Amino acid sequence: MAYPEEILEEIKARLDIVEVVREYVRLERRGRNFVGLCPFHSEKTASFTVSPEKQIFYCFGCGVGGDIFTFIRKIDNLDFPEAVRRLADKAGVRLPQEKGSFYNEQQWSQRQRLYQMHALAAKFYSLVLRGPEGEKARNYIRTRGIGEEIAKKFQLGYAPETPQALIKYLKGEGFQTEEILLAGLAVEREGGIHDRFRNRLMFPIWDHRGRVIGFGGRVLDAGLPKYVNSPETLLFRKGYHLYALHLASEAIRQQGFALIVEGYMDAIAAHEAGIENAVATMGTAFTPQQAKELRRFTSEAVIAYDADAAGQAATLRGLSILQEAGVKVRVLELPEGLDPDDFLKCKGARAFNEMVAGASSLIAYRLEQAIKTYGLRHEHSLAKVVAEVVPDIARIENAVERDGYIRLISKRIALPEQSIYEEVKKYIHKKDKEVRIRHTIAESKHNFIAGPDVQETFLLSAYIHDPALAQMIEGSLGEDFWECPECKFVRDEIKKLRFEKPGLAGDVLINLLEKEIGVASGLAIIARLKIQSDARVLFTPEAVKEAINRVRARNLHRLIKTKEQELAQAEISGAGRNIKELQEEIFRLQQELRLVRSGKEGVNFERGTAAKAANC
Repeated sequence: MAYPEEILEEIKARLDIVEVVREYVRLERRGRNFVGLCPFHSEKTASFTVSPEKQIFYCFGCGVGGDIFTFIRKIDNLDFPEAVRRLADKAGVRLPQEKGSFYNEQQWSQRQRLYQMHALAAKFYSLVLRGPEGEKARNYIRTRGIGEEIAKKFQLGYAPETPQALIKYLKGEGFQTEEILLAGLAVEREGGIHDRFRNRLMFPIWDHRGRVIGFGGRVLDAGLPKYVNSPETLLFRKGYHLYALHLASEAIRQQGFALIVEGYMDAIAAHEAGIENAVATMGTAFTPQQAKELRRFTSEAVIAYDADAAGQAATLRGLSILQEAGVKVRVLELPEGLDPDDFLKCKGARAFNEMVAGASSLIAYRLEQAIKTYGLRHEHSLAKVVAEVVPDIARIENAVERDGYIRLISKRIALPEQSIYEEVKKYIHKKDKEVRIRHTIAESKHNFIAGPDVQETFLLSAYIHDPALAQMIEGSLGEDFWECPECKFVRDEIKKLRFEKPGLAGDVLINLLEKEIGVASGLAIIARLKIQSDARVLFTPEAVKEAINRVRARNLHRLIKTKEQELAQAEISGAGRNIKELQEEIFRLQQELRLVRSGKEGVNFERGTAAKAANC
């Protein structure tokens, strides 16, 4: 079937061609591009080139080239619809079903109407800003130093206090109440349906193609919350978009890097000052999805967040995410108490550009932050400082560049270069070992019958394999973490058997389980466990820890989603105190999730004796 162009663009926007090609071809960075040996013809010198900025590939040897769809079609010998389905599944994009389906006709039409509504809403807010009701907002814009030309460029608007002003306007354009609610432009309360945004300066949010997909609204007084964004809809997904990217994309390409700021006003102030490669994260923590979006336009970025503690913490998080996405990143360190908007007003664009030119490298910034945190007075302080920068040094592939940074650090903290080299070597060895462990886990998962409970079945196998591992699993996750009913049932049976015969493990225990439960029960989990046992996977504490952390990450992710939904409801109802508490709790949970995903969150590795673990 023929897929709409918009669907194809969405798939391409969510996937990085470099990562897709890397599954088939070994690539190395060469300038802005990546090169490797062509998979489509025999060659000894790499002529196969992938451009992350243009999201295309081309082989200078055989002349084959194209986009991500072309590559998958040719490498896996697929027709176009098969390639689209393969990549849509990888990107998490839902495709229209075959002809005549409910989704194909109705939901696709729904998306188009949402685009139309958002475009009309932006027009409405812009008209109100320029009318009598918008005087207060116009005064605020003037006080912030925003000229009329930039206000038009960013389509600034004003949402009036009238409860149903936008609703009436959209209904007059032929839209129904249900559609307006679906777009997130209205909310349902006890008193009926009301505009979501009222008495706020409005900032349209666009996708990378320049289509309005949501809004941010700022209060013009001391009210709370200060900013309200559109909820997640069919068009808008929180954390997936960068503000003003479509306006900045051409300047980013021309200048070779993006300037990343934190909020709407910082981005607008930068453009007002002629710094047109500026984009904003809209006040949220930088996300991997935003990094991938940016990576399509550039491989370099400068972060310019606020100089306060929160801004520095956000900078460090953003550094890691951008680096993992393959973006070379520097940090613009503003004077304390100033954000980019303030600095531009106080010092001007020339001084700001000078600071951008002198922005610190990722390693230099991390080094200074670590020195501020730990100091340099004691040996253990030096060790902590080095530990902060070693991961970044280890990621540098160019030996000359790596040596240069090691000399810089050695001179800054008065430590021999050889000591730093040794720590880098130890870190690389450790990461290589972790890769091997992950490969072991992946191989073991491959041996399971496909199903939704891979992590739990892996842990259950470890639970059977060694009573001490069973103790570690439940010591870290608790006795009731099992979501798979079959896994929990089998675990209960294991506990009964081990109570009677402490130390039971491995094939002996599996055979007893099969007899105890009965073959006629038809539990698929027993088949999985037997296959796992036959595979003779090495159950190391490290491999079990990896699986434990994945379960913990899964549970934390779900809890964060629940709290974000509660926060959205609180923002609608205007419960100020509750909003702050929820924001703090979400931030804490996100920090915990990052620790778990990084493997820094502790797992109980105390292996105990068989006697202590016998009742697990």
